[in-house]
Amino acid sequence: MSRIRSVHPGLWTDEEFVCLSAMARLLFIGIWNECDDGGCFEWRPLRLKMRILPADSVDMDALLAELVENRCILKYDSDGASYGAVRNFCRFQRPKKPTLFCPQTDEVRNWCGNDTPSKPDSSEPVGNQFRTGGEKSPQKGGREEGRKGNTFPDGNAANAKISDKPPEPPAPAQPSADPDKQFWDEAKAYLGKSKAGMIGKWVKDHGREAVASALANARKAEAVDPVPYIERVLRNRNAAEDAQRHAEAEADRLFDQRYPPRSLSDSEAKAIMGPDEFERWKARKQAA
Repeated sequence: MSRIRSVHPGLWTDEEFVCLSAMARLLFIGIWNECDDGGCFEWRPLRLKMRILPADSVDMDALLAELVENRCILKYDSDGASYGAVRNFCRFQRPKKPTLFCPQTDEVRNWCGNDTPSKPDSSEPVGNQFRTGGEKSPQKGGREEGRKGNTFPDGNAANAKISDKPPEPPAPAQPSADPDKQFWDEAKAYLGKSKAGMIGKWVKDHGREAVASALANARKAEAVDPVPYIERVLRNRNAAEDAQRHAEAEADRLFDQRYPPRSLSDSEAKAIMGPDEFERWKARKQAA
């Protein structure tokens, strides 16, 4: 039976989430409702489509494969049946009385961010989990989960440290008169002096600010192997920026198609446009 889940606001700007197709993003959120309280669900594409995207003409197998490829979910088999697991699910969904119906191995529990071994119930869980032992109220849950940080705190489940203790705050950076020197000192101290050439290539390809941000993300995630983690963050950043540029260019094209810059006088344009549209039209006209 489907359950009420909450969505952390950090999800919408997560670098891996934004690189998914629109339907894959929608499916990923919908899958949370089909998970047990351990973050696992039965791998039944047709049933998932009927419950989550019943009116959409989509290839459910392809969407699930996209989620697997982008490490949002993990597919696994147990006792001849197939299941899926949502990465770091248990870090952001906190039911008071967890109910599980899917088997889990240690690997799956680690993937879901659950360090408490549990056995699946032998019967189907109660339908309404709200207020009776399932999800916390959305308002309370949202506030508590807002303190957790990124929905994907780590690009690799194996890199994630699961602990009940809050993480220690990072040591404050020593002030430096030269930001570039400070960047290089911190980067080489973290990755090692032997990685200086690789760091230089990243800076050349992506810019110092982007590399510094990726390094900070790797430190925060406590990545066991930070180099592939940082490279993945930089690739995803480029993909997101390309998608944003494409969206902005398409929006400009449609705006120019609706209001051609050279076909109207200022008075005519002002008469048919709102203030914001008129200012945008004037800027487009000057650029043309």
